[in-house]
Amino acid sequence: MTFSASLFRPSRRLAWCAWALVFASPFAVRAEAGADTLAAKFELLHSFDGHDGHYPRHSLIMGKDGLVHGGALTSFKITRAGEFTVVNAFDKRHLGWQAKGLVQAADGLYYGGAYMGGDLKSGTAYRMTPRGKVTLLHTFDITTTEGGNPWAPFLQASDGAFYSTTSDGENGSCGSLFRLTPAGEFTVLHQFTLAPNNACGADTWALMQAKDGHIYGVTERGGASNGGAIYRWTSGGTWELLHSFQETGLPGWHPNSGLVQVADGAIYGTTYEGGENGNGAFYRFDPDTRTVSVVKAFGSELADPRHPRGELLLARDGNLYGTTIYGGEHESGAVYRLTTAGELTTVFAFPHQAKKLGYMPFAGLVEGRDGEFFGTTHYGGEFGYGTIYRLVLK
Repeated sequence: MTFSASLFRPSRRLAWCAWALVFASPFAVRAEAGADTLAAKFELLHSFDGHDGHYPRHSLIMGKDGLVHGGALTSFKITRAGEFTVVNAFDKRHLGWQAKGLVQAADGLYYGGAYMGGDLKSGTAYRMTPRGKVTLLHTFDITTTEGGNPWAPFLQASDGAFYSTTSDGENGSCGSLFRLTPAGEFTVLHQFTLAPNNACGADTWALMQAKDGHIYGVTERGGASNGGAIYRWTSGGTWELLHSFQETGLPGWHPNSGLVQVADGAIYGTTYEGGENGNGAFYRFDPDTRTVSVVKAFGSELADPRHPRGELLLARDGNLYGTTIYGGEHESGAVYRLTTAGELTTVFAFPHQAKKLGYMPFAGLVEGRDGEFFGTTHYGGEFGYGTIYRLVLK
């Protein structure tokens, strides 16, 4: 089944882009005294109006065309100058009403999941051309073990197939871990539950294939104490629970950043709660010993980045970048940089008094060129539905 591209309300969009280019003149951020704040230039690129997208939750991606792509109700692309285009507005009945994070595969096409909708009202998986022509690959059935409502952005693994999770399932389960080939062959790999020896697919924000060939995931809930867990799908085809987060433990609980593996093979992530100050922690995970150790606790001061949420990004400079939904100078969220040694630096604090710039970034960042990063805020902007922004490090 295919659907043609739909460009949404072009006249309003062109008018908005013209306004955005004026309003979004570089918003300079002044570095504070001391070594814990960087200087960065902030630019507002786009405000979602509720029709061309709303409340983005997953990271943007850099397309092979040099443009930034994403999904938030619609599938869209945007230039570095802020020229925004809806690539496909989605047939909500057949595809679903909320596009999730996209991935551009080795074949140059885009793949992803749509939340809800579809013939069974449980979401779909699709393939999309750069021009917005969509092919339906799978319709989820929430009444079966596969569950419904795809959640984690698709990961294309070394076998060429895509891996992701659903968020809901039969008899109160927490969805499933599944495999989908580019041709549409669908396989359930594991069914999630809230049993102590299981996890919850509803809270898997991102999947990662490590150098050992295994696929790793992190959930906010599940595990021995329902504080979240780390799991993996092995290259041999088995599911394993590796670590359960505890509310009383220093690494904290409710991890939701996904995992990132750095050059030396070490794996890192963040927790939303807990840590020494109760505001989350940056941790290192050893898959051999299945242990988690704290590298850095997020701060306790009001202006400190607090409660990280969104995928971590390993940038070309070797540092890790992420976002918090609280903290920053105006308690509206922040962008931060972390070294593997635990040096935490505020890159940008979202200004509370200028809600048109957006606030509370739920998603992580994507790296462009020349020290630039792109991200989204969940709230704010001209219409209150979130924004797309660009940050350039000084």
